[in-house]
Amino acid sequence: MKGVLFFIVTVMTTLAFSAIEKPQTCVICGMDRQEFAYSRTLLVFDDTIPLGTCSIVCARKAAADNAARKITSIKVGDYDTKELIDAKTAIWVIGGNKKGVMSATATWAFSTKTAAEKFIAASGGKPATFHEVWWENSDASGHKGCPMMKGSGDGSKSKDCPMRAAMGQGASHEFETCHHRKTAQTLDEVSSHNAAKVATDKDKCPVCGMFVAKYPGFLAQIQFRDGSTAFFDGPKDFFNYYLAIDKYNPGKKTVDILAVFVTNYYTQSPINARTALYVAGSDINGPMGKELVPFEKTEEAGDFKKDHKGTALFLFNDVTTEVLKGLDK
Repeated sequence: MKGVLFFIVTVMTTLAFSAIEKPQTCVICGMDRQEFAYSRTLLVFDDTIPLGTCSIVCARKAAADNAARKITSIKVGDYDTKELIDAKTAIWVIGGNKKGVMSATATWAFSTKTAAEKFIAASGGKPATFHEVWWENSDASGHKGCPMMKGSGDGSKSKDCPMRAAMGQGASHEFETCHHRKTAQTLDEVSSHNAAKVATDKDKCPVCGMFVAKYPGFLAQIQFRDGSTAFFDGPKDFFNYYLAIDKYNPGKKTVDILAVFVTNYYTQSPINARTALYVAGSDINGPMGKELVPFEKTEEAGDFKKDHKGTALFLFNDVTTEVLKGLDK
C-alpha cells in the first residue's frame, strides 16, 4: 500500500511540474534546462530581460558576462519540487554523493531546512549559505584573482569584481579576494573567455558560400570541441546553420559546440552569442541583406533599435526559423 501511495505521489508531482519557464536551454553551455530543472537558475535584471542557466555555476558565468546590468533577483530550482525559489534565502547543500551539474562539487537548493536535512541524511553533504555556494568550486591552482578581470593574477579585491552585481550591496565584505576563479573544466570549455578566432581569406560561410573575412563587422563563428570552426558572414546565416546543423554539417550536433561568437555592431568586437541581444527589422543591412544586429548591452540594443527603426529585440534562444524567415519579408 505504501508503495502504491508513493507511486501516486510521484506521478502527481511529475504532472504538476510539466514545463519550465523560458529559455529552454542554458545561455552559457546550451544544456536543456528542463532536464536540469532541479538545478536550473533564472537571473532577473532591472531591464526585465532574464537569463536562464542550467546551474549555479553557469549562473555565475552569466552574471559576469552581464556585469553592466543590475541583477534584481536570482531564482533556483528546488532540488525536490523543481519549482523556482529565491536563491539567496534557499537552504543550500554542498557536496554529497549526487553528481553535480557543470561542477565537480555538487550544490543543491531546498525551500525548507527539513528537506535539506533529509537530503544530507540520505546523500551526504553539508549545509551552506548562498554566498558560500556562489563562490564554491575554485580551482586548485591557488589563483586568488578574478578571472573576469584584466590582470587578475594579482589577487584583486572583490570590490572590483564584476560578480558583485549579483551579490547585492555590501555582500562582498565577507570575501577579502574574489574566489569564484575557474569553476570547473566543463564551464571553462564553454565560457566566452575562449578566444574568438580570426577568419582567413580562405574561410567561407557554409550557408551562403561567401568569403567571410570581407565582412568583419558582421562576422560570426561556431567553435567545435574537435578544434574545427565554422565562420559566417553574419548572424542570420549563423542562426540558419545553428538551427539546422545536421543539414550543413552532417555528423555534428549542438552538443559538439564549444563556443559561439557574434560581432557587437557598435564596438566591432566578438561577444558571446548566447548572451547577446539581437535587433531585427532595422534599416541596417548585412552582407546577406536584412540582419539580426548583435549587441552586448541592453542600452546599446535599445538605442540602436530606436535610432535605426528596429522592430523587435530577441535573446539567443528566441531566434527561430520563423524569425529568420521574417527578416526578408
